[in-house]
Amino acid sequence: MFVDKYKPQILENIIGNKQCILGIQNWFEKWDTENKNTNQEGKQISKTKESKSKDICALLFGPSGIGKTLTVELLIKKYDLNPITLSPDDKIDKEYILNTIIPSLQNKKSYSKKMNIFVIHDIDCYDDYGFISSVVNCFKETKIPVIATCNNRYDQSLKPIIPYCLDIKYQKLSIIDIMQFLKPIIKLEGISINEIKLKQLIEDFDYDLRSVLNNLQLYNATANSKVNISTNGKDKTNSNIFEITKQFMSQNVEMSEKQTLYWLNNDIIPLMIHENYPINNIKMKNDAIYLNNISTSIASLSDLDIFEKEIHTNGSWELLPYTAWLSVKAVENCHAKGQIKFTSFFEKRVSKKITMNINDLDSKLTNKSKVEKQTKIEKTEKTEKTKKSSPKTKLPTKNTKPKIAKVKNEPETIQEIPKKTKPKTSKTKVKLIIEE
Repeated sequence: MFVDKYKPQILENIIGNKQCILGIQNWFEKWDTENKNTNQEGKQISKTKESKSKDICALLFGPSGIGKTLTVELLIKKYDLNPITLSPDDKIDKEYILNTIIPSLQNKKSYSKKMNIFVIHDIDCYDDYGFISSVVNCFKETKIPVIATCNNRYDQSLKPIIPYCLDIKYQKLSIIDIMQFLKPIIKLEGISINEIKLKQLIEDFDYDLRSVLNNLQLYNATANSKVNISTNGKDKTNSNIFEITKQFMSQNVEMSEKQTLYWLNNDIIPLMIHENYPINNIKMKNDAIYLNNISTSIASLSDLDIFEKEIHTNGSWELLPYTAWLSVKAVENCHAKGQIKFTSFFEKRVSKKITMNINDLDSKLTNKSKVEKQTKIEKTEKTEKTKKSSPKTKLPTKNTKPKIAKVKNEPETIQEIPKKTKPKTSKTKVKLIIEE
């Protein structure tokens, strides 16, 4: 693959964003020198919380395919570091971070005497609602530098970590930088493409160098193919993902053409296969053969998932051709019969996120009600204690009782003076009328 073959091997050879690369080097070297000073003195450096928090994590953010992950990889290589990594594909939870990650962040060096560094890939892509709060706990406990990458630094979920992060913003690569990088490759590989088509290719893939390299290789491989591909690497007649999937699962399309179709949208096609292969698997009279064909598709998709995890976690881009081959193998016993359904993966992911948020809200509400009940109980206990303790502390209450008795007896003296009141006269008049 061109992506792996022409990948820069040192930080200085990365295309574009030179100031960002210099900034992350300065940040790391500053952390390293401060660590050396603490080891020599045997004391912790006295810092305010504000200055300390800004040095903990370098947050690399910007569009995909511009060298963020490559920068981290080559930084680790240059300084011979031992990375402790987290990726969205890893199955992690709060307990794992508490019991495994945080203790490892307390050790400045590994068993091989290499300096440890904590790397969080795509920090804005984790499903667990409590992940960010766990990361904040890591920042508070860490004794080693932290690097995180993301596409959207302004995601609302990342707000709690921003005070701990040094922002390093990566910009889109310029068309001049990409052209200068691609021209030697085009010459070495003997690719026949003019400058206008090359510029169109770069613009169509939004200056994503990784995608441009993949599609340049595809353009070269399919220059004389039966499938008519435009300059942007997409089929002019069949740009619809449903039609592409239908052709991909057809028995009338050659394997070479299927490989070309795969690269038109290699992110979605595996998900479309997973959604549609059970219905479109060719029915056989022999149930054993039919089930064997189904199991072949399942095994291929399972291997494909492992390969994709390795690619996105460790940057093993050399495995990309195998993902295409496994996708073709997964549909070798399929033939599209009816309507192709769109993948339900995204719907399930969104619903999972919503349920997690609802569960978290329920737990917060229950905790709140528990706290309120506890406070009520504490208040009642306090009032009871004050009532019990009031006769002992307030001695003047005995003197107040006679005063109250006098107030009660006062109306008796008042009633003795006005004997002739209106109600009494009215009563007597009524008695006289009755006697008559």
